[in-house]
Amino acid sequence: MTATSPVHLDAYCTSGPSPTVDVHLFGVGHVGRAWLDQLTHHPRLRLVAATDSSATVRAPAGLDPVALAAHKAGGRPLEHWLDEGAVLPAHDRAAPGAQLIVDASPSDLGRAHAHAEQIRAWLDEGRSVVVASKHAALADPDLLAHPRFGANAALGGTGARLQQQLVELRKRWCSVAIAGSASSSAILDAVAQGGTLEQGIAQADAAGLLEPDPEQDLRGVDAAVKLAIVLGALRGSPVPLSEVAGCDLRDLDVRRTRQVHASGQRTRLVATVSPEQPPRLQLQAVPAHDPLAVPIRKAAYVFGLEDGSTRVHVGSGLGPVGTATALWTDVLRLLHRRTQRDAEESTSSHPSGGERLFDSGAREGTPAVVLGGISAGRELDWWPGIVGPGCALDPDHHRLLTLDYLSTDQPVSPRDQADAVVAGLDALGIERVTVVGASYGGMVGLALAAAYPERVDRLLVLAAAHRPHPLATAVRSVQRQILQLPGVPAERAVALARQLAVTTFRRAEELEHRFAGPSWVSDGRVRAPVDSYLAHQGRRFAERFDRRRFASLLSSVDLHWVDPRQITVPVHLVGFTDDALVPEWLLAELADGLCDCQSVDWVRSATGHDGFLTEVAAVGSILRRCLEVA
Repeated sequence: MTATSPVHLDAYCTSGPSPTVDVHLFGVGHVGRAWLDQLTHHPRLRLVAATDSSATVRAPAGLDPVALAAHKAGGRPLEHWLDEGAVLPAHDRAAPGAQLIVDASPSDLGRAHAHAEQIRAWLDEGRSVVVASKHAALADPDLLAHPRFGANAALGGTGARLQQQLVELRKRWCSVAIAGSASSSAILDAVAQGGTLEQGIAQADAAGLLEPDPEQDLRGVDAAVKLAIVLGALRGSPVPLSEVAGCDLRDLDVRRTRQVHASGQRTRLVATVSPEQPPRLQLQAVPAHDPLAVPIRKAAYVFGLEDGSTRVHVGSGLGPVGTATALWTDVLRLLHRRTQRDAEESTSSHPSGGERLFDSGAREGTPAVVLGGISAGRELDWWPGIVGPGCALDPDHHRLLTLDYLSTDQPVSPRDQADAVVAGLDALGIERVTVVGASYGGMVGLALAAAYPERVDRLLVLAAAHRPHPLATAVRSVQRQILQLPGVPAERAVALARQLAVTTFRRAEELEHRFAGPSWVSDGRVRAPVDSYLAHQGRRFAERFDRRRFASLLSSVDLHWVDPRQITVPVHLVGFTDDALVPEWLLAELADGLCDCQSVDWVRSATGHDGFLTEVAAVGSILRRCLEVA
């Protein structure tokens, strides 16, 4: 969709003939090219313009991101773009109709105020803006409070979390400590392991972690800028860089650094501010278990709160690929705003989050949000043997909270369901919970932990991963087409679509054991032993689900995509052998990306994906153990 007037990203929807969101990319260097590499996986985004220091290229019908990335990777500026008619002089004006501005250009402190003003102008025009550079947020930290501005990448992959929690942190913070400079961490680790400062610089450069001017890395300018941005956002006014006391890596005590390394600790450049100490940079020996002892490609932001507790944000948005991934977190958040609004506005048929969260069990017990598959409702009778007196989730000991899932005429993402959970918790006055999610409920749990880590004590995920398996997506694509078949009664369409899904919930061996035997012809139709089972499953489901709700939740599953690196709460994972929807390799991918994966348990299951329902003894034992973890 090419707009003649500014159009908000709220125009985006995720079902049917969704309008295309037009994008203008500023900066086609390492970060911009890494972002372009992922653009082809998001067909509803259309790149209509790109700008580098030499020129802007525009194509209202869309630029080829692969060709554009290849052109720049070859060292050629955009002024030499193949389609000369599309080339314009480089400028800061966004392409007409571009609803989304992705700024992947490097930081330039000399342009901080001018760039902040440009971003404000774009926002005033109704556009959405995500940035990788830090200078605009340094000049105008209040940008972080704007709902259509994304600074996740600017703060090493932690900016989205800061923006989500900014209102609360402004009231409760008392100190900040940041280990967020990948380049300094790389240099310090190289020296600690016996290398020279120059070798450390060379290694950081080879990894793509240095600023264009390495002097900024040696003087800790990047770390100081991040502290100034965060402090400015918390105070509500800009913090001059001159207020942050510096630290030069060339003053490093090499012998001391190697002693720290030999003791099992790490030396990190830490930016701090506290009631006792003004903002400053300092080299600290950090214990291995401390959040600030982050590996090279991670950043940690630790907020001390007035009540003595801490809030830790860990991000992986460092280096070109990490920064590009962090940009995508903001892009997807902004794209999903429409579905969130639709869910909130459907109050006539779907109550608010506070009314949708069902509260049962012991009011003084440990609160646990329990979430099942798309067919699960607020009643927990779908999980016999796991929920009940004497079971792992005992209503005599737990306060059990369940969600009546949102659904609208537009798809509702798992993140929208997570928002509904939090709205319900707010209505009930519950601050923190354990979350137990199985299948679709596990997806909602992952989205909840990523978006609201301050509300989750721990997360138990069964038969779910951070993204949908392409096989499962293919099945759901066919299901949605069945639901849309003309002339087919709604109840029949729902039953048929559900039957197709049931074939993926169980192992092939189980179906062989239960329904092996020859087919036969009856009334001119071929019939098979499995037919009655499928018909029963489809009929039972259609009695409880209408076509609209089923289509909405099917699409919701395919909207699920969470970056595991954004999840910092303790997580326990449970997988099931021969699960066609969540195979072992996909669960391992999730486990490897999590910041705090406490355990991964595999249950031998005769039924595959439905093992969380059928393997009661094994699942109950695992849940008991995980729930008892302090």
